[in-house]
Amino acid sequence: RRLATGEVRPEETVVLEDATAPATAGADPSVVSIGIDEPLRVELLATMKGDGYVVLADTIYPGWRATVDGLEAPIFAANGLFRAVFVRDGSHRLRFVYRPRSLHIGAAITAVTAALAVGLVLAAVRRG
Repeated sequence: RRLATGEVRPEETVVLEDATAPATAGADPSVVSIGIDEPLRVELLATMKGDGYVVLADTIYPGWRATVDGLEAPIFAANGLFRAVFVRDGSHRLRFVYRPRSLHIGAAITAVTAALAVGLVLAAVRRG
């Protein structure tokens, strides 16, 4: 509602849906540069002037994981549909990687199926 009414300007302020998200302490604009922008991976360098959020204007979707300086970080829904990560004051490296659970499940099913197929072939060879 705050975005739709113009009460909040998304280029200046982030609106988070999670009331438990950490509070910001930054007042000055921070600087973020994109290092890598690929379909399944985005890497950013952020120089924060106070604690705040880096908002990636990509759709939030299950399966995305984030790290800040190599440590797992929660992703918050920002401005209705984007991804945001809380980042402390200073310079930090952020990484977003798409790793959906379905990919891991599919890989596990494939591995089990392959093992069963190999077992059946070996059993048939021993019999014959």
